[in-house]
Amino acid sequence: MPGRDTNGGKSEMLKKLLFKHKTDQGMVVRGTGLALVAALLLFGCDGLYYWALNQGDFFVNPIAGLVVPLIDLDINGALIVAMVIFVAGVLTVSHFMGRPKTADLLIETETELQKVTWPSWNETVNASIVVIFTTLLMAVLLFLFDFVLRNATGLIL
Repeated sequence: MPGRDTNGGKSEMLKKLLFKHKTDQGMVVRGTGLALVAALLLFGCDGLYYWALNQGDFFVNPIAGLVVPLIDLDINGALIVAMVIFVAGVLTVSHFMGRPKTADLLIETETELQKVTWPSWNETVNASIVVIFTTLLMAVLLFLFDFVLRNATGLIL
C-alpha cells in the first residue's frame, strides 16, 4: 500500500517506547547496549529460575496445569518470578538509557566511533603476530632471568 511503512509503524513505536530522547540518533549503540544488558539479565534470570526450583512447592508446582507453548515448560512460581524480574530489568534499563544525559553520552559515543579509522584485516593480523611474538620473547627472557638469578642465589646461599 502506498505511504505505508513496511514494518507497519512498529519500529517507530518501539523507538519511542524504548528511547524517548532523540529517537533518530544513536540507535546502533543504544540498541546494542540494551540487547547486551537484556542478554545479561536473561542469563541471570535463568540462574534464578533454576535456583528457585529448589526453594519450595510454590516455585515448583505448575499453576493450573498451564504450559508454555512450543517449549513445553510448566508455568510455575519460579518462571513467573524470573520473567517479572527480566521484564522489570529491561524496562528499567531502557528508562535510564532514555534519559537525556545518558542518551546524549551514547549518541556522542556512536558519533565518535563513526570517526574511527578501523584497521584492515591484514593490519590486524600483522599487529596480532607482533604482539604474540613479543609476548613469547618476553616470556623466554623472564624465564632465563629467573633461572639465572635462582641458580646464582642458590650458589651464594
